Amino acid sequence: MLRAEFVKMKRTTLFWMHILVPIVGTGIVLWYYKGLGALHMNVKSIGEFLEILSLAFPTLSGIVCALGTEMEVDAGNMQVLLGGVAGKCRAGGVKLVALLLLGAMGTLLALGSYLVGIYLYSGESFSGELLLFTVESVFILLGTQIAIYVIHFFLSLKWHKGVVIGAGIVESMLSALFLTGMGEGIWMYCPFAWGTQLLRYMIYYKEKFIMEITSDLRTGVWMSAGMTVAFLPAFFVWFSYYEGKKEVE
Repeated sequence: MLRAEFVKMKRTTLFWMHILVPIVGTGIVLWYYKGLGALHMNVKSIGEFLEILSLAFPTLSGIVCALGTEMEVDAGNMQVLLGGVAGKCRAGGVKLVALLLLGAMGTLLALGSYLVGIYLYSGESFSGELLLFTVESVFILLGTQIAIYVIHFFLSLKWHKGVVIGAGIVESMLSALFLTGMGEGIWMYCPFAWGTQLLRYMIYYKEKFIMEITSDLRTGVWMSAGMTVAFLPAFFVWFSYYEGKKEVE
């Protein structure tokens, strides 16, 4: 089913969006950082780029989930998703996994383009320690977006696409504001802020700005892991009773 889902997506805007947007977006970031003289193969440069991706994720995932659901509606009023209970949950799970994999593909494409751009500009090498930091950071970035995709997929199934896209935009804006310190003490309970905040802690730790695990960081890690695990079964329980998007235009 997953392979069939990708074959179906390859003929849509949804698939090509995950190729063109990362390349164009990364090109803009490279151009901007080049102007600042900040293109270097180091923790700060790569970490900040991943933070930018994390800030963009809520908005992009809102658009992606809205388009993915709209694709199902246009293909036959969501009949593929609305079989028997077992088939319905399987189809919904495949759709969610496909969206997550597309997001991961777009992330890796953007990061790869960024690293190639730095190398071509500066000629700096990629150390083993930096590779470890990058792998760990990508794992954090993608792992913290699972809950966002579940929430946005739910919103896209339940309400009009404007709701989920609007929610994604607001979440990205709040995530950016939280980086200024406004989210201190509350970011741990906000899924849209997990990626940026945990990546910021990763940068600080590697740059030795912090030397120990803070209570906020500990709470954030446990909340992100626990709420992600809780959201998944909760979504599928709800989806097993889902009878279609009567609210869709």
